[in-house]
Amino acid sequence: MCGIAAIYSQQSHSHGEMVLPIRRMTEAMKSRGPDADGHFIDEHIALGHRRLAILEISELGSQPMFSRTSSSHQRYVITFNGEIYNYLELNEMLAKRGVCVQSHSDTETILAMYEAFGEDCLQYLRGMFAFVLWDRVMKKLFAARDRFGQKPLLYARQNHQWIFASELKAILASGLVERKLNLTAIHDFFETGSVIQPRTMIENVYALMPAHALVIQNGQEKMWRYWKPNFYTGNTPSIAYNDAKVELRRLFTETVQKHLISDVPLGVFLSGGIDSSLIVAIMRSLGQETKTFSIGFDVGGSAYNEVQFAKKVAERYGTIHTEIILSEQEISNDLERIVEGIDQPSYDGMNSYFVSKVARQHITVALSGLGSDELFGGYTLFKFAQRLMAFRQLMALVPNAVQHLSCRLNEVVPLNLQERWVWRAIIGILGAYRTPMQIYNIRTITPKPLREKLILHKAKAEPTLREMQETALRNCHPDLHKNLIQAISFLELNFYMLNTLLRDTDAMSMANSLEVRVPFLDHVFADP
Repeated sequence: MCGIAAIYSQQSHSHGEMVLPIRRMTEAMKSRGPDADGHFIDEHIALGHRRLAILEISELGSQPMFSRTSSSHQRYVITFNGEIYNYLELNEMLAKRGVCVQSHSDTETILAMYEAFGEDCLQYLRGMFAFVLWDRVMKKLFAARDRFGQKPLLYARQNHQWIFASELKAILASGLVERKLNLTAIHDFFETGSVIQPRTMIENVYALMPAHALVIQNGQEKMWRYWKPNFYTGNTPSIAYNDAKVELRRLFTETVQKHLISDVPLGVFLSGGIDSSLIVAIMRSLGQETKTFSIGFDVGGSAYNEVQFAKKVAERYGTIHTEIILSEQEISNDLERIVEGIDQPSYDGMNSYFVSKVARQHITVALSGLGSDELFGGYTLFKFAQRLMAFRQLMALVPNAVQHLSCRLNEVVPLNLQERWVWRAIIGILGAYRTPMQIYNIRTITPKPLREKLILHKAKAEPTLREMQETALRNCHPDLHKNLIQAISFLELNFYMLNTLLRDTDAMSMANSLEVRVPFLDHVFADP
Protein backbone atom coordinates (compact mmCIF):
# COMPACT_ATOMS: atom_id res chain seq x y z
CA MET A 1 0.00 0.00 0.00
CA CYS A 2 1.43 3.31 -1.02
CA GLY A 3 0.76 6.78 -2.35
CA ILE A 4 1.25 7.49 -6.04
CA ALA A 5 1.48 10.70 -8.05
CA ALA A 6 2.02 11.61 -11.70
CA ILE A 7 2.12 14.69 -13.91
CA TYR A 8 1.80 14.20 -17.66
CA SER A 9 2.33 17.03 -20.13
CA GLN A 10 1.79 16.95 -23.87
CA GLN A 11 4.47 19.62 -24.20
CA SER A 12 8.06 19.07 -23.19
CA HIS A 13 9.14 20.36 -19.79
CA SER A 14 12.50 20.64 -18.12
CA HIS A 15 13.45 18.58 -15.08
CA GLY A 16 13.35 21.71 -12.96
CA GLU A 17 9.76 22.52 -13.95
CA MET A 18 8.55 19.07 -12.93
CA VAL A 19 10.59 18.28 -9.84
CA LEU A 20 9.03 20.73 -7.36
CA PRO A 21 5.36 19.90 -8.13
CA ILE A 22 5.91 16.12 -7.99
CA ARG A 23 7.89 16.37 -4.76
CA ARG A 24 5.17 18.50 -3.17
CA MET A 25 2.64 15.86 -4.16
CA THR A 26 4.49 12.94 -2.59
CA GLU A 27 5.28 14.98 0.51
CA ALA A 28 1.54 15.57 0.98
CA MET A 29 1.06 11.78 1.17
CA LYS A 30 3.88 10.97 3.57
CA SER A 31 1.67 8.86 5.86
CA ARG A 32 0.75 6.58 2.95
CA GLY A 33 4.37 5.57 2.54
CA PRO A 34 6.76 6.29 5.42
CA ASP A 35 9.40 3.82 4.21
CA ALA A 36 10.64 5.56 1.05
CA ASP A 37 10.09 8.46 -1.35
CA GLY A 38 10.92 8.05 -5.05
CA HIS A 39 10.63 10.03 -8.30
CA PHE A 40 11.14 9.63 -12.04
CA ILE A 41 11.14 12.61 -14.43
CA ASP A 42 11.55 12.98 -18.17
CA GLU A 43 10.43 15.65 -20.64
CA HIS A 44 6.75 14.56 -20.67
CA ILE A 45 6.09 12.92 -17.33
CA ALA A 46 6.93 12.97 -13.65
CA LEU A 47 6.12 9.96 -11.49
CA GLY A 48 6.19 10.00 -7.70
CA HIS A 49 5.83 7.31 -5.06
CA ARG A 50 5.56 7.02 -1.28
CA ARG A 51 6.33 3.48 -0.19
CA LEU A 52 4.84 1.34 2.55
CA ALA A 53 6.92 -1.81 2.14
CA ILE A 54 4.80 -5.01 2.24
CA LEU A 55 6.29 -7.37 -0.36
CA GLU A 56 9.98 -7.38 -1.33
CA ILE A 57 10.91 -4.92 1.40
CA SER A 58 14.45 -4.58 0.00
CA GLU A 59 15.54 -1.93 -2.48
CA LEU A 60 14.42 -4.25 -5.30
CA GLY A 61 10.85 -3.21 -4.47
CA SER A 62 11.48 0.54 -4.64
CA GLN A 63 9.37 2.71 -6.94
CA PRO A 64 8.95 4.22 -9.44
CA MET A 65 10.17 0.93 -10.92
CA PHE A 66 11.64 0.28 -14.37
CA SER A 67 10.91 -2.89 -16.34
CA ARG A 68 13.74 -5.37 -15.86
CA THR A 69 13.35 -7.90 -18.67
CA SER A 70 16.22 -8.19 -21.11
CA SER A 71 13.95 -7.28 -24.00
CA SER A 72 12.49 -4.10 -22.51
CA HIS A 73 15.76 -2.26 -21.68
CA GLN A 74 13.93 -0.25 -18.97
CA ARG A 75 11.36 0.89 -21.51
CA TYR A 76 8.50 0.94 -19.00
CA VAL A 77 8.31 2.68 -15.63
CA ILE A 78 5.47 2.50 -13.12
CA THR A 79 4.17 3.98 -9.88
CA PHE A 80 1.82 1.46 -8.26
CA ASN A 81 -0.38 1.30 -5.17
CA GLY A 82 -1.95 -1.97 -3.98
CA GLU A 83 -1.35 -5.71 -3.94
CA ILE A 84 -1.58 -8.34 -6.68
CA TYR A 85 -2.52 -11.55 -4.87
CA ASN A 86 -1.87 -13.91 -7.78
CA TYR A 87 1.53 -12.49 -8.74
CA LEU A 88 3.32 -15.79 -8.06
CA GLU A 89 1.05 -17.62 -10.55
CA LEU A 90 1.55 -14.81 -13.05
CA ASN A 91 5.30 -15.12 -12.62
CA GLU A 92 5.04 -18.82 -13.44
CA MET A 93 3.01 -17.99 -16.55
CA LEU A 94 5.63 -15.43 -17.59
CA ALA A 95 8.43 -17.94 -17.01
CA LYS A 96 6.79 -20.31 -19.51
CA ARG A 97 7.01 -17.47 -22.02
CA GLY A 98 10.71 -17.08 -21.25
CA VAL A 99 10.32 -14.03 -18.98
CA CYS A 100 11.87 -14.30 -15.52
CA VAL A 101 11.31 -11.60 -12.91
CA GLN A 102 14.25 -10.62 -10.73
CA SER A 103 12.49 -9.86 -7.45
CA HIS A 104 9.70 -10.86 -5.08
CA SER A 105 7.79 -7.68 -5.98
CA ASP A 106 4.31 -7.72 -7.51
CA THR A 107 5.13 -4.34 -9.07
CA GLU A 108 7.72 -6.00 -11.29
CA THR A 109 5.08 -8.57 -12.24
CA ILE A 110 2.74 -5.84 -13.51
CA LEU A 111 5.52 -4.39 -15.67
CA ALA A 112 6.33 -7.79 -17.16
CA MET A 113 2.64 -8.53 -17.75
CA TYR A 114 2.19 -5.22 -19.54
CA GLU A 115 5.18 -5.95 -21.77
CA ALA A 116 3.69 -9.36 -22.60
CA PHE A 117 -0.02 -8.50 -22.93
CA GLY A 118 -0.29 -4.72 -23.18
CA GLU A 119 -3.52 -3.22 -21.84
CA ASP A 120 -5.07 -6.70 -21.65
CA CYS A 121 -2.80 -7.39 -18.66
CA LEU A 122 -5.65 -6.04 -16.50
CA GLN A 123 -7.67 -9.17 -17.18
CA TYR A 124 -5.02 -11.24 -15.38
CA LEU A 125 -4.54 -9.09 -12.28
CA ARG A 126 -6.22 -10.35 -9.13
CA GLY A 127 -6.06 -7.81 -6.36
CA MET A 128 -6.47 -4.17 -5.40
CA PHE A 129 -4.55 -1.64 -7.44
CA ALA A 130 -4.16 1.80 -8.88
CA PHE A 131 -1.20 2.61 -11.08
CA VAL A 132 0.24 4.94 -13.70
CA LEU A 133 2.61 3.30 -16.21
CA TRP A 134 4.74 5.16 -18.74
CA ASP A 135 6.09 3.77 -22.03
CA ARG A 136 9.28 5.75 -22.63
CA VAL A 137 9.51 4.75 -26.30
CA MET A 138 5.90 5.32 -27.42
CA LYS A 139 5.41 8.26 -25.03
CA LYS A 140 2.24 6.58 -23.83
CA LEU A 141 0.62 6.77 -20.40
CA PHE A 142 -1.48 3.86 -19.12
CA ALA A 143 -3.44 4.17 -15.86
CA ALA A 144 -5.92 1.79 -14.25
CA ARG A 145 -7.93 1.13 -11.10
CA ASP A 146 -9.05 -2.20 -9.59
CA ARG A 147 -12.45 -3.73 -10.19
CA PHE A 148 -14.30 -2.62 -7.04
CA GLY A 149 -12.37 0.59 -6.36
CA GLN A 150 -10.46 -0.52 -3.27
CA LYS A 151 -7.57 1.76 -4.22
CA PRO A 152 -8.16 5.40 -5.18
CA LEU A 153 -6.87 7.22 -8.25
CA LEU A 154 -7.80 10.87 -8.74
CA TYR A 155 -6.96 13.02 -11.73
CA ALA A 156 -7.29 16.54 -13.08
CA ARG A 157 -6.80 18.09 -16.52
CA GLN A 158 -5.28 21.54 -16.51
CA ASN A 159 -3.64 23.46 -19.38
CA HIS A 160 -2.63 20.42 -21.49
CA GLN A 161 -1.50 18.61 -18.36
CA TRP A 162 -2.91 15.62 -16.49
CA ILE A 163 -2.27 15.36 -12.75
CA PHE A 164 -2.81 12.03 -10.92
CA ALA A 165 -2.63 11.12 -7.24
CA SER A 166 -3.97 8.80 -4.55
CA GLU A 167 -5.34 11.77 -2.58
CA LEU A 168 -7.04 15.06 -3.31
CA LYS A 169 -4.64 17.02 -1.12
CA ALA A 170 -1.73 15.69 -3.18
CA ILE A 171 -3.28 17.01 -6.40
CA LEU A 172 -3.79 20.39 -4.74
CA ALA A 173 -0.22 20.33 -3.41
CA SER A 174 1.04 20.25 -7.00
CA GLY A 175 0.04 23.90 -7.35
CA LEU A 176 -1.23 23.09 -10.85
CA VAL A 177 -4.96 22.87 -10.04
CA GLU A 178 -7.30 25.68 -9.10
CA ARG A 179 -8.76 25.32 -5.58
CA LYS A 180 -12.43 25.76 -6.46
CA LEU A 181 -15.10 24.05 -4.39
CA ASN A 182 -17.38 21.67 -6.27
CA LEU A 183 -20.91 22.77 -5.34
CA THR A 184 -22.43 19.57 -6.72
CA ALA A 185 -20.27 17.55 -4.31
CA ILE A 186 -21.83 19.51 -1.44
CA HIS A 187 -25.22 18.24 -2.58
CA ASP A 188 -23.79 14.72 -2.55
CA PHE A 189 -22.45 15.09 0.96
CA PHE A 190 -25.69 16.34 2.50
CA GLU A 191 -27.69 13.72 0.63
CA THR A 192 -25.53 10.64 1.23
CA GLY A 193 -22.81 11.55 3.73
CA SER A 194 -20.06 11.30 1.12
CA VAL A 195 -19.03 12.59 -2.30
CA ILE A 196 -20.28 10.46 -5.20
CA GLN A 197 -17.50 9.38 -7.56
CA PRO A 198 -16.35 10.37 -10.12
CA ARG A 199 -16.94 13.76 -8.46
CA THR A 200 -14.62 15.14 -5.79
CA MET A 201 -14.88 18.18 -3.52
CA ILE A 202 -12.74 20.18 -5.95
CA GLU A 203 -14.14 21.24 -9.29
CA ASN A 204 -12.44 19.65 -12.33
CA VAL A 205 -10.81 16.95 -10.21
CA TYR A 206 -12.26 13.47 -10.72
CA ALA A 207 -11.90 9.89 -9.54
CA LEU A 208 -11.05 7.27 -12.14
CA MET A 209 -13.95 4.87 -11.66
CA PRO A 210 -13.48 1.25 -10.55
CA ALA A 211 -12.67 -1.24 -13.33
CA HIS A 212 -11.67 1.61 -15.64
CA ALA A 213 -8.46 2.25 -17.53
CA LEU A 214 -7.06 5.30 -19.28
CA VAL A 215 -4.53 5.78 -22.05
CA ILE A 216 -3.02 9.13 -23.06
CA GLN A 217 -0.75 9.42 -26.10
CA ASN A 218 0.12 12.46 -28.18
CA GLY A 219 -2.39 14.47 -26.17
CA GLN A 220 -5.24 12.11 -27.10
CA GLU A 221 -7.06 10.22 -24.38
CA LYS A 222 -9.05 6.98 -24.29
CA MET A 223 -10.96 5.79 -21.22
CA TRP A 224 -12.84 2.50 -20.98
CA ARG A 225 -14.34 -0.03 -18.60
CA TYR A 226 -12.42 -3.30 -18.68
CA TRP A 227 -14.69 -5.39 -16.37
CA LYS A 228 -18.18 -5.47 -14.93
CA PRO A 229 -19.80 -7.86 -12.45
CA ASN A 230 -22.05 -10.62 -13.70
CA PHE A 231 -25.18 -10.07 -11.59
CA TYR A 232 -27.74 -12.86 -11.74
CA THR A 233 -31.03 -11.57 -13.19
CA GLY A 234 -33.07 -14.77 -13.36
CA ASN A 235 -35.66 -16.05 -10.91
CA THR A 236 -34.45 -19.62 -10.41
CA PRO A 237 -31.16 -20.65 -8.76
CA SER A 238 -28.47 -21.96 -11.08
CA ILE A 239 -26.94 -24.23 -8.39
CA ALA A 240 -28.39 -26.39 -5.63
CA TYR A 241 -28.26 -24.84 -2.15
CA ASN A 242 -26.01 -27.52 -0.60
CA ASP A 243 -23.66 -27.39 -3.58
CA ALA A 244 -23.56 -23.60 -3.25
CA LYS A 245 -22.49 -23.87 0.40
CA VAL A 246 -19.64 -26.22 -0.45
CA GLU A 247 -18.46 -24.03 -3.32
CA LEU A 248 -18.73 -20.87 -1.23
CA ARG A 249 -16.56 -22.36 1.49
CA ARG A 250 -13.96 -23.50 -1.03
CA LEU A 251 -13.85 -20.12 -2.76
CA PHE A 252 -13.62 -18.12 0.43
CA THR A 253 -10.90 -20.30 1.93
CA GLU A 254 -8.84 -19.90 -1.24
CA THR A 255 -9.48 -16.14 -1.25
CA VAL A 256 -8.41 -15.62 2.35
CA GLN A 257 -5.28 -17.68 1.74
CA LYS A 258 -4.38 -15.43 -1.18
CA HIS A 259 -4.80 -12.36 1.03
CA LEU A 260 -2.24 -13.63 3.54
CA ILE A 261 0.80 -13.06 1.31
CA SER A 262 3.04 -10.59 3.12
CA ASP A 263 6.60 -10.01 4.20
CA VAL A 264 5.39 -8.04 7.24
CA PRO A 265 3.04 -8.86 10.19
CA LEU A 266 -0.71 -8.97 9.49
CA GLY A 267 -3.96 -9.28 11.46
CA VAL A 268 -7.73 -8.80 11.31
CA PHE A 269 -10.20 -6.05 12.21
CA LEU A 270 -12.63 -8.06 14.36
CA SER A 271 -16.09 -6.60 15.01
CA GLY A 272 -17.70 -9.80 16.21
CA GLY A 273 -19.98 -9.87 13.17
CA ILE A 274 -20.25 -12.80 10.78
CA ASP A 275 -17.97 -11.28 8.13
CA SER A 276 -14.81 -10.63 10.16
CA SER A 277 -15.44 -13.74 12.29
CA LEU A 278 -15.41 -15.87 9.12
CA ILE A 279 -12.04 -14.42 8.13
CA VAL A 280 -10.64 -15.29 11.57
CA ALA A 281 -12.07 -18.82 11.39
CA ILE A 282 -10.53 -19.45 7.95
CA MET A 283 -7.17 -18.03 9.00
CA ARG A 284 -7.03 -20.30 12.02
CA SER A 285 -8.09 -23.33 9.92
CA LEU A 286 -5.10 -22.55 7.67
CA GLY A 287 -2.80 -22.62 10.69
CA GLN A 288 -2.19 -18.88 10.58
CA GLU A 289 -1.30 -17.15 13.85
CA THR A 290 -3.97 -14.46 14.07
CA LYS A 291 -3.87 -11.07 15.71
CA THR A 292 -7.26 -9.39 16.07
CA PHE A 293 -8.23 -5.80 16.91
CA SER A 294 -11.47 -4.29 18.18
CA ILE A 295 -12.55 -0.90 19.46
CA GLY A 296 -15.47 0.33 21.52
CA PHE A 297 -16.64 3.56 23.09
CA ASP A 298 -17.27 4.46 26.71
CA VAL A 299 -20.45 6.36 25.77
CA GLY A 300 -23.72 5.23 24.22
CA GLY A 301 -23.98 1.86 25.95
CA SER A 302 -24.18 -1.44 24.09
CA ALA A 303 -25.59 0.22 20.98
CA TYR A 304 -22.13 1.62 20.24
CA ASN A 305 -20.09 -1.38 21.35
CA GLU A 306 -19.60 -4.80 19.81
CA VAL A 307 -16.45 -5.63 21.73
CA GLN A 308 -18.18 -8.34 23.78
CA PHE A 309 -18.97 -10.27 20.59
CA ALA A 310 -15.46 -9.77 19.23
CA LYS A 311 -14.00 -11.03 22.49
CA LYS A 312 -16.06 -14.25 22.28
CA VAL A 313 -14.84 -14.89 18.73
CA ALA A 314 -11.24 -14.18 19.75
CA GLU A 315 -11.52 -16.64 22.64
CA ARG A 316 -13.19 -19.26 20.46
CA TYR A 317 -10.35 -19.22 17.92
CA GLY A 318 -7.47 -18.44 20.24
CA THR A 319 -6.37 -15.20 18.60
CA ILE A 320 -3.93 -12.67 20.03
CA HIS A 321 -6.59 -10.07 20.75
CA THR A 322 -6.25 -6.33 21.38
CA GLU A 323 -9.26 -4.36 22.55
CA ILE A 324 -9.46 -0.66 23.27
CA ILE A 325 -12.33 1.42 24.68
CA LEU A 326 -12.17 5.04 23.56
CA SER A 327 -13.19 8.03 25.65
CA GLU A 328 -14.59 11.28 24.32
CA GLN A 329 -11.31 12.98 25.21
CA GLU A 330 -9.25 10.48 23.20
CA ILE A 331 -11.47 11.06 20.18
CA SER A 332 -11.23 14.82 20.60
CA ASN A 333 -7.43 14.65 20.86
CA ASP A 334 -7.16 13.04 17.42
CA LEU A 335 -9.92 14.99 15.70
CA GLU A 336 -7.57 17.33 13.81
CA ARG A 337 -5.54 14.39 12.49
CA ILE A 338 -8.74 12.59 11.45
CA VAL A 339 -9.95 15.63 9.47
CA GLU A 340 -6.56 15.93 7.76
CA GLY A 341 -6.46 12.23 6.91
CA ILE A 342 -10.03 11.85 5.62
CA ASP A 343 -9.09 14.00 2.59
CA GLN A 344 -12.74 14.61 1.65
CA PRO A 345 -15.79 15.07 3.94
CA SER A 346 -17.53 11.94 5.21
CA TYR A 347 -20.07 11.16 7.89
CA ASP A 348 -18.21 7.92 8.60
CA GLY A 349 -14.62 6.79 8.97
CA MET A 350 -13.82 7.47 12.62
CA ASN A 351 -14.00 3.80 13.60
CA SER A 352 -11.58 2.91 10.81
CA TYR A 353 -9.15 5.57 11.98
CA PHE A 354 -8.95 4.37 15.57
CA VAL A 355 -8.84 0.63 14.89
CA SER A 356 -6.10 1.32 12.31
CA LYS A 357 -4.19 3.41 14.83
CA VAL A 358 -4.30 0.62 17.41
CA ALA A 359 -3.50 -2.13 14.91
CA ARG A 360 -0.51 -0.27 13.44
CA GLN A 361 1.32 -0.62 16.74
CA HIS A 362 1.41 -4.38 16.14
CA ILE A 363 0.98 -5.07 12.40
CA THR A 364 1.40 -3.48 8.96
CA VAL A 365 -1.44 -5.29 7.13
CA ALA A 366 -5.03 -5.85 8.31
CA LEU A 367 -7.85 -7.88 6.76
CA SER A 368 -11.37 -6.43 6.88
CA GLY A 369 -14.85 -7.89 6.44
CA LEU A 370 -16.05 -5.07 4.20
CA GLY A 371 -18.19 -6.10 1.24
CA SER A 372 -20.04 -9.06 2.72
CA ASP A 373 -23.23 -7.15 3.62
CA GLU A 374 -23.40 -5.76 0.10
CA LEU A 375 -22.84 -9.14 -1.56
CA PHE A 376 -24.97 -11.29 0.74
CA GLY A 377 -27.79 -8.91 1.66
CA GLY A 378 -26.82 -8.30 5.26
CA TYR A 379 -28.31 -4.84 5.70
CA THR A 380 -31.80 -4.18 7.07
CA LEU A 381 -32.65 -2.60 3.73
CA PHE A 382 -32.50 -6.01 2.04
CA LYS A 383 -34.96 -7.51 4.53
CA PHE A 384 -37.29 -4.54 4.05
CA ALA A 385 -37.18 -4.93 0.27
CA GLN A 386 -37.84 -8.67 0.50
CA ARG A 387 -40.89 -8.13 2.71
CA LEU A 388 -42.15 -5.33 0.49
CA MET A 389 -42.04 -7.70 -2.49
CA ALA A 390 -44.67 -9.82 -0.74
CA PHE A 391 -47.14 -6.93 -1.13
CA ARG A 392 -46.58 -6.43 -4.86
CA GLN A 393 -50.05 -7.61 -5.83
CA LEU A 394 -51.61 -5.23 -3.33
CA MET A 395 -49.36 -2.38 -4.49
CA ALA A 396 -50.49 -2.94 -8.08
CA LEU A 397 -54.04 -1.96 -7.04
CA VAL A 398 -52.94 1.44 -5.68
CA PRO A 399 -53.91 4.30 -8.06
CA ASN A 400 -51.06 6.35 -9.55
CA ALA A 401 -52.34 9.48 -7.81
CA VAL A 402 -51.94 7.79 -4.41
CA GLN A 403 -48.44 6.65 -5.32
CA HIS A 404 -47.36 10.19 -6.17
CA LEU A 405 -49.02 11.51 -3.01
CA SER A 406 -47.17 9.00 -0.82
CA CYS A 407 -43.83 10.12 -2.33
CA ARG A 408 -44.58 13.79 -1.67
CA LEU A 409 -45.90 13.01 1.82
CA ASN A 410 -42.67 11.27 2.73
CA GLU A 411 -40.73 14.45 1.93
CA VAL A 412 -42.68 16.66 4.33
CA VAL A 413 -43.26 14.49 7.40
CA PRO A 414 -40.86 14.93 10.36
CA LEU A 415 -37.46 13.26 9.98
CA ASN A 416 -37.94 11.04 13.04
CA LEU A 417 -41.07 9.60 11.39
CA GLN A 418 -39.32 9.07 8.05
CA GLU A 419 -36.69 6.92 9.75
CA ARG A 420 -39.21 4.49 11.27
CA TRP A 421 -39.53 1.21 9.40
CA VAL A 422 -43.28 1.01 10.15
CA TRP A 423 -43.80 4.32 8.34
CA ARG A 424 -41.62 3.15 5.47
CA ALA A 425 -43.70 -0.03 5.20
CA ILE A 426 -46.94 1.98 5.05
CA ILE A 427 -45.85 4.34 2.28
CA GLY A 428 -44.10 1.44 0.55
CA ILE A 429 -47.38 -0.45 0.28
CA LEU A 430 -48.98 2.78 -0.97
CA GLY A 431 -46.45 2.86 -3.80
CA ALA A 432 -43.66 5.19 -2.66
CA TYR A 433 -41.00 2.54 -3.34
CA ARG A 434 -41.64 1.19 -6.82
CA THR A 435 -38.08 1.02 -8.12
CA PRO A 436 -34.75 -0.24 -6.69
CA MET A 437 -33.53 3.38 -6.55
CA GLN A 438 -36.52 4.48 -4.46
CA ILE A 439 -35.91 1.71 -1.95
CA TYR A 440 -32.15 2.15 -1.91
CA ASN A 441 -32.39 5.90 -1.34
CA ILE A 442 -34.11 5.30 1.98
CA ARG A 443 -30.53 5.61 3.26
CA THR A 444 -30.48 9.32 2.29
CA ILE A 445 -29.32 11.11 5.44
CA THR A 446 -31.11 14.45 4.96
CA PRO A 447 -34.49 14.97 3.26
CA LYS A 448 -34.72 17.23 0.23
CA PRO A 449 -36.46 20.19 2.02
CA LEU A 450 -33.74 20.23 4.68
CA ARG A 451 -30.97 20.09 2.08
CA GLU A 452 -32.51 23.07 0.31
CA LYS A 453 -32.38 25.02 3.57
CA LEU A 454 -28.81 23.98 4.35
CA ILE A 455 -27.39 24.64 0.89
CA LEU A 456 -27.68 28.31 -0.01
CA HIS A 457 -26.85 28.00 -3.70
CA LYS A 458 -29.53 26.65 -6.01
CA ALA A 459 -27.30 24.80 -8.44
CA LYS A 460 -28.80 21.41 -9.27
CA ALA A 461 -26.57 18.37 -8.98
CA GLU A 462 -25.74 17.27 -12.53
CA PRO A 463 -26.20 14.44 -13.01
CA THR A 464 -28.44 13.79 -10.01
CA LEU A 465 -27.85 10.84 -7.71
CA ARG A 466 -30.94 9.11 -9.10
CA GLU A 467 -29.71 9.58 -12.67
CA MET A 468 -26.29 8.18 -11.78
CA GLN A 469 -27.91 5.13 -10.18
CA GLU A 470 -30.19 4.49 -13.14
CA THR A 471 -27.27 4.78 -15.56
CA ALA A 472 -25.10 2.46 -13.49
CA LEU A 473 -27.84 -0.20 -13.30
CA ARG A 474 -28.54 0.03 -17.02
CA ASN A 475 -24.87 -0.20 -17.95
CA CYS A 476 -24.41 -3.28 -15.78
CA HIS A 477 -27.39 -5.17 -17.23
CA PRO A 478 -30.57 -3.84 -18.89
CA ASP A 479 -32.76 -6.23 -16.85
CA LEU A 480 -31.01 -5.88 -13.50
CA HIS A 481 -33.69 -3.54 -12.13
CA LYS A 482 -36.23 -6.39 -12.46
CA ASN A 483 -34.49 -8.38 -9.72
CA LEU A 484 -34.98 -6.14 -6.70
CA ILE A 485 -32.51 -7.79 -4.30
CA GLN A 486 -29.74 -8.03 -6.89
CA ALA A 487 -30.34 -4.43 -7.96
CA ILE A 488 -30.02 -3.20 -4.37
CA SER A 489 -26.87 -5.29 -3.93
CA PHE A 490 -25.42 -3.62 -7.03
CA LEU A 491 -26.33 -0.14 -5.75
CA GLU A 492 -24.82 -0.88 -2.34
CA LEU A 493 -21.57 -2.00 -3.94
CA ASN A 494 -21.34 0.92 -6.34
CA PHE A 495 -22.50 3.75 -4.13
CA TYR A 496 -22.40 3.28 -0.34
CA MET A 497 -19.51 0.84 -0.29
CA LEU A 498 -17.47 2.61 -2.96
CA ASN A 499 -18.01 6.21 -1.87
CA THR A 500 -18.13 5.75 1.90
CA LEU A 501 -16.80 2.44 3.20
CA LEU A 502 -13.89 1.79 0.83
CA ARG A 503 -12.89 5.44 0.45
CA ASP A 504 -12.96 6.10 4.21
CA THR A 505 -11.18 2.85 5.05
CA ASP A 506 -8.39 3.64 2.61
CA ALA A 507 -8.02 7.22 3.85
CA MET A 508 -8.14 6.39 7.57
CA SER A 509 -5.88 3.34 7.41
CA MET A 510 -3.35 5.22 5.29
CA ALA A 511 -3.38 8.10 7.78
CA ASN A 512 -1.88 5.48 10.11
CA SER A 513 0.41 3.86 7.49
CA LEU A 514 -1.59 0.61 7.59
CA GLU A 515 -2.61 -1.52 4.60
CA VAL A 516 -6.16 -2.91 4.68
CA ARG A 517 -7.18 -5.87 2.51
CA VAL A 518 -10.77 -6.88 1.73
CA PRO A 519 -11.12 -10.61 0.88
CA PHE A 520 -14.86 -10.41 0.16
CA LEU A 521 -14.09 -8.08 -2.76
CA ASP A 522 -11.70 -10.45 -4.50
CA HIS A 523 -13.42 -10.62 -7.89
CA VAL A 524 -12.72 -14.34 -8.20
CA PHE A 525 -14.81 -14.82 -5.05
CA ALA A 526 -17.41 -12.08 -5.51
CA ASP A 527 -18.07 -12.86 -9.19
CA PRO A 528 -17.01 -16.48 -9.76
